[in-house]
Amino acid sequence: MKKTLFALAIAACGHAMAAGPYDGIYVNTSNQSEYVSVHTNGNQMVVTTYEILPASNIFFTSNIGTVAPRQVNVWQLLQGTINGNVVGLAGQAVFNQCNIRVTATFGGSDITAVVTSSSSSGAGFSSSINCGALVGGTPTRFSKIF
Repeated sequence: MKKTLFALAIAACGHAMAAGPYDGIYVNTSNQSEYVSVHTNGNQMVVTTYEILPASNIFFTSNIGTVAPRQVNVWQLLQGTINGNVVGLAGQAVFNQCNIRVTATFGGSDITAVVTSSSSSGAGFSSSINCGALVGGTPTRFSKIF
Protein backbone atom coordinates (compact mmCIF):
# COMPACT_ATOMS: atom_id res chain seq x y z
CA MET A 1 0.00 0.00 0.00
CA LYS A 2 2.81 2.43 0.90
CA LYS A 3 4.50 1.78 -2.45
CA THR A 4 1.28 2.51 -4.32
CA LEU A 5 0.71 5.78 -2.42
CA PHE A 6 4.34 6.78 -3.01
CA ALA A 7 4.01 6.06 -6.75
CA LEU A 8 0.79 8.09 -6.94
CA ALA A 9 2.41 11.00 -5.07
CA ILE A 10 5.40 10.98 -7.43
CA ALA A 11 3.12 10.82 -10.48
CA ALA A 12 1.05 13.76 -9.19
CA CYS A 13 4.20 15.79 -8.61
CA GLY A 14 5.37 15.04 -12.11
CA HIS A 15 2.17 16.42 -13.58
CA ALA A 16 2.40 19.57 -11.47
CA MET A 17 5.87 20.52 -12.71
CA ALA A 18 6.17 22.96 -15.56
CA ALA A 19 8.55 22.23 -18.41
CA GLY A 20 8.53 24.79 -21.18
CA PRO A 21 10.54 24.53 -24.41
CA TYR A 22 13.18 26.95 -23.06
CA ASP A 23 13.55 25.42 -19.59
CA GLY A 24 17.04 24.25 -18.80
CA ILE A 25 20.55 25.30 -17.85
CA TYR A 26 22.63 27.54 -20.11
CA VAL A 27 26.30 28.58 -19.94
CA ASN A 28 27.71 31.98 -20.96
CA THR A 29 29.60 31.37 -24.21
CA SER A 30 32.35 33.85 -23.29
CA ASN A 31 32.53 33.18 -19.52
CA GLN A 32 32.38 29.51 -18.59
CA SER A 33 31.86 30.36 -14.90
CA GLU A 34 28.45 31.98 -15.48
CA TYR A 35 25.23 30.02 -15.87
CA VAL A 36 21.51 30.71 -16.08
CA SER A 37 18.68 28.38 -15.14
CA VAL A 38 15.37 28.97 -16.94
CA HIS A 39 11.96 27.90 -15.60
CA THR A 40 8.56 28.63 -17.12
CA ASN A 41 4.97 28.11 -16.09
CA GLY A 42 2.59 29.20 -18.83
CA ASN A 43 3.83 32.61 -19.98
CA GLN A 44 5.63 33.36 -16.69
CA MET A 45 9.39 32.85 -16.52
CA VAL A 46 11.90 32.80 -13.69
CA VAL A 47 15.61 32.96 -14.50
CA THR A 48 18.36 32.53 -11.95
CA THR A 49 21.89 33.57 -12.78
CA TYR A 50 24.82 31.86 -11.11
CA GLU A 51 28.37 33.17 -11.35
CA ILE A 52 31.62 32.07 -9.75
CA LEU A 53 33.77 35.10 -8.89
CA PRO A 54 37.36 35.02 -7.65
CA ALA A 55 37.77 36.51 -4.18
CA SER A 56 40.62 38.02 -2.22
CA ASN A 57 40.63 39.92 1.07
CA ILE A 58 37.01 38.95 1.68
CA PHE A 59 35.98 37.44 5.00
CA PHE A 60 32.66 35.94 6.06
CA THR A 61 31.92 35.52 9.73
CA SER A 62 29.21 33.31 11.18
CA ASN A 63 28.42 31.71 14.50
CA ILE A 64 30.82 28.85 13.68
CA GLY A 65 33.80 30.98 12.67
CA THR A 66 35.38 33.11 9.94
CA VAL A 67 36.35 31.99 6.45
CA ALA A 68 38.31 33.69 3.65
CA PRO A 69 36.95 32.04 0.48
CA ARG A 70 38.97 31.78 -2.75
CA GLN A 71 35.77 32.30 -4.71
CA VAL A 72 32.31 33.73 -4.15
CA ASN A 73 29.34 31.99 -5.72
CA VAL A 74 26.72 34.60 -6.59
CA TRP A 75 23.17 34.09 -7.78
CA GLN A 76 20.51 36.57 -8.80
CA LEU A 77 16.83 36.13 -9.60
CA LEU A 78 14.94 37.68 -12.53
CA GLN A 79 11.33 37.18 -13.56
CA GLY A 80 9.04 38.22 -16.34
CA THR A 81 6.53 37.33 -19.03
CA ILE A 82 7.47 35.52 -22.23
CA ASN A 83 5.83 36.35 -25.55
CA GLY A 84 6.84 33.99 -28.34
CA ASN A 85 10.60 33.59 -28.01
CA VAL A 86 11.24 36.95 -26.27
CA VAL A 87 11.03 37.59 -22.54
CA GLY A 88 11.27 40.85 -20.63
CA LEU A 89 12.90 40.13 -17.26
CA ALA A 90 13.26 42.31 -14.17
CA GLY A 91 15.39 41.75 -11.09
CA GLN A 92 18.58 42.83 -9.38
CA ALA A 93 22.27 42.45 -10.20
CA VAL A 94 25.72 43.33 -8.87
CA PHE A 95 25.10 42.02 -5.34
CA ASN A 96 21.58 43.52 -5.42
CA GLN A 97 22.98 47.01 -5.95
CA CYS A 98 21.22 47.55 -9.31
CA ASN A 99 17.60 47.10 -10.42
CA ILE A 100 17.80 45.80 -13.98
CA ARG A 101 15.56 45.00 -16.92
CA VAL A 102 16.77 42.49 -19.47
CA THR A 103 15.39 41.44 -22.84
CA ALA A 104 16.25 37.83 -23.61
CA THR A 105 15.66 36.25 -27.00
CA PHE A 106 15.61 32.47 -27.40
CA GLY A 107 16.84 30.96 -30.66
CA GLY A 108 17.37 27.23 -31.06
CA SER A 109 19.41 26.22 -28.01
CA ASP A 110 20.79 29.70 -27.33
CA ILE A 111 19.78 32.85 -25.46
CA THR A 112 20.85 36.38 -26.33
CA ALA A 113 20.40 38.77 -23.41
CA VAL A 114 20.65 42.57 -23.37
CA VAL A 115 20.33 44.84 -20.32
CA THR A 116 17.79 47.48 -21.38
CA SER A 117 17.69 49.54 -18.17
CA SER A 118 19.50 49.70 -14.86
CA SER A 119 19.19 51.95 -11.83
CA SER A 120 20.42 51.92 -8.25
CA SER A 121 18.42 49.84 -5.82
CA GLY A 122 17.94 50.86 -2.20
CA ALA A 123 21.25 49.18 -1.38
CA GLY A 124 22.86 50.68 -4.47
CA PHE A 125 22.19 54.26 -3.41
CA SER A 126 24.66 53.83 -0.56
CA SER A 127 27.45 52.52 -2.81
CA SER A 128 29.47 54.03 -5.62
CA ILE A 129 28.29 51.47 -8.21
CA ASN A 130 27.49 52.96 -11.63
CA CYS A 131 24.43 50.86 -12.48
CA GLY A 132 23.84 52.80 -15.70
CA ALA A 133 27.05 51.30 -17.11
CA LEU A 134 25.26 47.94 -17.44
CA VAL A 135 23.03 49.31 -20.23
CA GLY A 136 24.10 49.29 -23.85
CA GLY A 137 26.88 46.76 -23.54
CA THR A 138 27.56 43.82 -25.82
CA PRO A 139 24.74 41.25 -25.79
CA THR A 140 25.49 38.21 -23.65
CA ARG A 141 25.05 34.82 -25.28
CA PHE A 142 24.24 31.61 -23.46
CA SER A 143 24.21 28.09 -24.86
CA LYS A 144 21.96 25.32 -23.49
CA ILE A 145 23.85 22.53 -21.77
CA PHE A 146 20.99 20.70 -20.02
